[in-house]
Amino acid sequence: MLDGKIEKKLMYKPLSETISSWLEGTGFTLVITEDKQDSKGQTRQRIDGGIYKGEEAPSPEQLPNWEALDASVEVKWQHHTSDPFSDHSATNFVPTSMHGREALGQIMSYSSLTFVYQHRAHHFTLLILGVQARLVRWDRAGVVFSEAFNYFDYPEKLGSFVWRYAHMSDTQRGHDSTIERILSTHDQHKLIERRAASPRRTPQGYALDDHVTKLFQKAVKVGHRYKLHIGEGRENRTFLVGQPYICSPVLAGRGTRGYIAIDTQDPDGPFVFLKDTWRVVSDTLKPEDNTLQALNQPGPATESDCQTNIPTFVYHEGIGDQETDSQKLWRELHLGQECPFRTRRHYRLIVKEVGSPVTEFVNGYEMIMLIIDAILAHQCAYMKGLIHRDISAGNVLIFVSEKINDQWDSVSHRRGCLTDWELAERVNVTSPRQQRRTGTWQFLSADVLSNPRKAVDIPHEMESFFHLIIWLAIQYLPHNCVDVPGFVADYFDAYTPGQDPTSLPSCGRYKMSVMQSGIISTGTLERLTFYCEPNPPPPHLTILEADAVPSPSRSRQTHPINAIINTLLSKFRSLYTLLAPPPKRSRPSANNARPIPIISHRKELSQLLAAHIDDPTTSTTSGTLEDLAVLSKDVQDLEDHSSFVVLMAKYAIEFEWPSSDKTEPQLLLGEPIREPFPSGAVPLSRSSKRIHQSMSRRHPSTTSHM
Repeated sequence: MLDGKIEKKLMYKPLSETISSWLEGTGFTLVITEDKQDSKGQTRQRIDGGIYKGEEAPSPEQLPNWEALDASVEVKWQHHTSDPFSDHSATNFVPTSMHGREALGQIMSYSSLTFVYQHRAHHFTLLILGVQARLVRWDRAGVVFSEAFNYFDYPEKLGSFVWRYAHMSDTQRGHDSTIERILSTHDQHKLIERRAASPRRTPQGYALDDHVTKLFQKAVKVGHRYKLHIGEGRENRTFLVGQPYICSPVLAGRGTRGYIAIDTQDPDGPFVFLKDTWRVVSDTLKPEDNTLQALNQPGPATESDCQTNIPTFVYHEGIGDQETDSQKLWRELHLGQECPFRTRRHYRLIVKEVGSPVTEFVNGYEMIMLIIDAILAHQCAYMKGLIHRDISAGNVLIFVSEKINDQWDSVSHRRGCLTDWELAERVNVTSPRQQRRTGTWQFLSADVLSNPRKAVDIPHEMESFFHLIIWLAIQYLPHNCVDVPGFVADYFDAYTPGQDPTSLPSCGRYKMSVMQSGIISTGTLERLTFYCEPNPPPPHLTILEADAVPSPSRSRQTHPINAIINTLLSKFRSLYTLLAPPPKRSRPSANNARPIPIISHRKELSQLLAAHIDDPTTSTTSGTLEDLAVLSKDVQDLEDHSSFVVLMAKYAIEFEWPSSDKTEPQLLLGEPIREPFPSGAVPLSRSSKRIHQSMSRRHPSTTSHM
C-alpha cells in the first residue's frame, strides 16, 4: 500500500477534474490548496481546497482566501480511521477513533474560520473519505451531515449536490443578505475615510472621542468595509463598519461580533457600538433590547450612578428570517425527546457607548475598581428584578467618557460597564429548567457547572466575578506561577466528563477543589501569590532551569490583591461547605439589596467603609469551620452586593497599591491570549500533575478519573 500522503495526493487530480467538470459554466471553480498554509493572523490553517466564485478564487499557487471561500473541501485518504462522524446513534454519532476526533476538530476549525472572516448564516463542507463522501452543513446551532456514500458507485449523488450548490442563491448558500460590501468608488467609502482620519471636534476645536476614532481607524485599515442594514421599509437603518472589533471564534453558539459603526442617520455624530449575534429563542429569554430599555429607565436616586455602568440602548432588529436549522432535523429524527440544540435567531443591537476590553486596565488597582463598577451595575439590575447570568471577561468593558470643563480642558473618566444582557432573566423564576447551562464556561460558578438545572443566584454571579479577577490577575500581574497556560487550562477550561453520552459534563476537578478548600496552588504546590513587581528568571536560564532555582518569594513585596483573593476564597469555602448537603435557605428578595453609590476614587471608598464600620456583615469571621453560624455569616456576604463590594473595597483603601504592576500577557511559547467560549461549547479537559497533586493533598479520599 502507498504512503498515506502519496495516496492523498494521487486523489486530488481526478477528484479536481471531475468536480471542475460539474462546475463548468456555473461561475464557480474548485481550487486545491492542500500544501498552502494560511499566514493570516494566528490561524495557520491549511485546508485541502474549496469552491469559490470565479472572480474571487485564488490561483493554485496562492494561499486559501478565507474571505471568499464559498464551500470547503476536505480530503482524507482513509474512510474508517479518519471519518469525523459516525452513522451509529449508539455513539451519539461521534467518532470513537482518535484520528476521527482529530479530523472532526480539523474540519470544525475550517468552518469556524469561514464564519469569522465572512458574514454567514450557514456553511457547507464537501468531505471526501477515500471512496466515501459526506455532505456537511454547519450553522450556529450545530452540524448536520449525510450518511457516508460511495461516490464511485453513486457519482450522481456527489455530482447532483455540486451542481445544485452552484445554482443556489447567495442566501441559500449561507451568505447574509443584509450585508453589502462598500466599494472604493462609493460615497460611503469616502465618509469612512474621513471619519477615520480625525476625531470629532467641538466648536472651539477640541477633539472628542479620540480613543474611539483610533479604534475605528484600526478596524477599517485592513479588509473590506460593509453596510449593515437593520429593519425593513421606513424602519430600515444603515450602519457602516469595517472589521469586527470583537469576534467570537466559537462556531456553535452566539457567534457574537462587535463593530464600531457610523450611523448613516447621523454620519458626523458619535460612533456607536453594533452587536451582531445569534440569540437563543426562548420563552424565558427576552431580546436584549427589552432588558436594556428596562435598565435604562430612571429609577431611585440610589440607582442613578449604577445606571451609568450599563449600556444605553439605541436601536435593534431581528435579521429577517435568519434562523438556525440544525435543531429542526434533530427533532424530526428524535420525536418526543428533549432537543440538545438551541434554536438561534440572528439579531443586531446598537448601543451608545463604545467600550474597550477590560484587559486594557492600567494597573491592578484600576482592575479591581472596574470590576466593582460592574458589580454595582449588576446590583442595579437586580434591584429592578433582573439577573445577568453571563459574567465573563468579554462582558465587562471599559467605557471612557470625555467632557470639556470650565477651563476648556478635556477631562476623561474611565469606568467599568457590564454589557451583554441577552441572557438576563427575571429574578425568582420558578419554572423547571432544562438540563443546560447558560453563560461562559470559564467564568461559571463551580456549583452551576455541576448542577445545570440550578437557577443562577447572587452568590453564583459573585463567584463569576471572582473567577474574572483570577483570569485577569494570572495573565497580567506578577506572581509565582511558572506555567500560566497550564493553570488557565486546569482552572478555567477543564471539565469532568458526564456519566453517559447524554449527560452534560460538570465542573473541572481543580476549580471545584479551589472553591471547597479556599486555596489556589501553583504547579509546585506553593500557594498562588501575587507580587508588586515581577521577578523574571535570569536571562541565561531556560524555563526549566529557572523553575529549579529556589523561590525568591520571601524577598518580594506581596500584592494587595492577595488580601482580596484570600478573603473572598474564605467566603466561598464556607458556601461550598454548606452546599453539601444543600442548606434550606430562602432566596433573597431583590428589594433587600442595600444600594451604595458608585465607587471611583479612594475618597469615596473611605466614605463607604465609614458607613459600614459598625455593620456586622463586614467583620472578620472567627470560630471553627464547623460553626454553622460562622458559615452562614460568610454566605450572607455573598448574597448581598454591598457586602461583597465592601470586602473588596476595604483593601483598595487600606493598602498602598503599586501604580505600575501590569505585565505583558504571561503565556509561554507565544500562545495567543485565551478567548472565553460559551458553556455549550465544552472545552477539552486537560489532566495535569497539579490536579493530581492538589487532589491528593487536599482531598485524600477522592480518587481522580480524569
